[in-house]
Amino acid sequence: MSALTIFTDSRPSVAQIVNAFSGGGVNSDTVKAGSHKTLAAASLVANTLKTVLSIPSGRGTLNSAHAQTSNATTKSIRLKITIDGRVIFDATSSAATVSPAITGLGFPVVYSATEFRLHPQPVAFKSSLLIEVASSVTEATGINTLVNYEVNV
Repeated sequence: MSALTIFTDSRPSVAQIVNAFSGGGVNSDTVKAGSHKTLAAASLVANTLKTVLSIPSGRGTLNSAHAQTSNATTKSIRLKITIDGRVIFDATSSAATVSPAITGLGFPVVYSATEFRLHPQPVAFKSSLLIEVASSVTEATGINTLVNYEVNV
């Protein structure tokens, strides 16, 4: 058993993520994908959650999760993160015409004069991980979710 496994297995489960966005009604900076996997949400129905990542059984680490617009439609974006059956983040950005975005885990840092990247904020999951998004409008596409995670064996 590695030192990392001992460390992550002995850590208490995260109950809630509290950050500048967790109260809702504000926008994060739009970030570049960088080393993050981009998950596009398609066929969005207004105010209805859509699963973008589901790991129904397994353990690992979610390093960052961020949702942002992929078009110029005025909307707000909801991001919901459930780890081990417990909702640890559920908030909605303010409505915006330019770059509505919300960061659930990780934090945007200045990468260059015109670019932000997400800095990781690792949270372990012991049995499951679910990330869902919603748009305030019905649209064919419109939200990209940037995630960085690890799955352990």
